[in-house]
Amino acid sequence: MATNLIIWDEAPMMNKMCFEAFDRTLRDIMKNVDDANNTKPFGGKAVVLGGDFRQILPVINKGSRFDIIKAAINYSELPLMSLAEFVYPKFVVNMMKLGYFDDGAILCPTNDSVEEVNEFMLPLLGGEDVTYLSSDKPCQSDVQDEVQSEWFTSEFLNDIKCSRIPNHELKLKTGVPIMLLRNIDQAKGLCNGTRLQVNHLGKKVISATVIIGQNIGDKDFIPRVDLVPSDSRLPFKF
Repeated sequence: MATNLIIWDEAPMMNKMCFEAFDRTLRDIMKNVDDANNTKPFGGKAVVLGGDFRQILPVINKGSRFDIIKAAINYSELPLMSLAEFVYPKFVVNMMKLGYFDDGAILCPTNDSVEEVNEFMLPLLGGEDVTYLSSDKPCQSDVQDEVQSEWFTSEFLNDIKCSRIPNHELKLKTGVPIMLLRNIDQAKGLCNGTRLQVNHLGKKVISATVIIGQNIGDKDFIPRVDLVPSDSRLPFKF
């Protein structure tokens, strides 16, 4: 089977069993080709599922809202473990090799999916994790007269999740890959999107090695940075 990429549009409209059947079919077709245990998702073929969950979900005849949601692709039992092994084979053995993270990535449509992948991958590494907590507070210059600043408690701000900023609680271990979310030093290649690998986790500084681009192999220090969300849906800044 010479196909390298399969694109499935309007995937949220399909019942999850369609994807599970497709997965088993490709595994049967591709078995014993490059995977003796036949455990690679979709037989080792790259499959991109496109669509919008805000549109029509699977149609279940006389089904309840619960029945419809349970039939959606995000409730499929397609294993995350096989996906992680396919993208990053022998992760623990190879993770410290230069260039190991160059060609693979797990794409996630939402921050919740990112958390799910991170929570699965982090325990695969040995050692204890280090937890970093944000220090959230409202921007005083942004507080309007009709908005009471005392409403924005630390607990409330800590619960907000939006794109381009980490969650309030960030767990890391030595050896994990990370990605910068801001431009720090463009001359050294430390820009938004730069991928690095953690060497040491300090209280206020993270030591990491660049793993992509022209500056690959460079070791740098990542300090604490003030971040302000740019989400237009938030009526205030913090």
